[in-house]
Amino acid sequence: MMRLGEPPTAILSCNNKMTLGLMRALYELYVACPERVSVVGFDDFDWAANFSPRLTTVAQPALEMGRQAVLMLLAQIGSGKGAAGAEQGQKVILKAEFRVRDSTAPPHFGLGKISM
Repeated sequence: MMRLGEPPTAILSCNNKMTLGLMRALYELYVACPERVSVVGFDDFDWAANFSPRLTTVAQPALEMGRQAVLMLLAQIGSGKGAAGAEQGQKVILKAEFRVRDSTAPPHFGLGKISM
């Protein structure tokens, strides 16, 4: 993507492994982040703030997600109906947090000379 005639100015990576691969690829291609491309990772990990540049991420409430899943499973087991009799459509919405760090910046169009 970074070799396209008009490369992206930002990339959203869907998980931690993809984010690590993306950052390595940008490094190997000598693509400066965030000067040439902003990076946002999904699912913040403990050392994202220690990366260089510090990664902007969408942090999911993983502990609460697990807690809610266990509560739903226990309720299903307690009902004695099992998976076949499980109530469909139960939904739990949890808030994610957008953690802005150093891997994002406004897009820089026309990195060369400025025309008027």
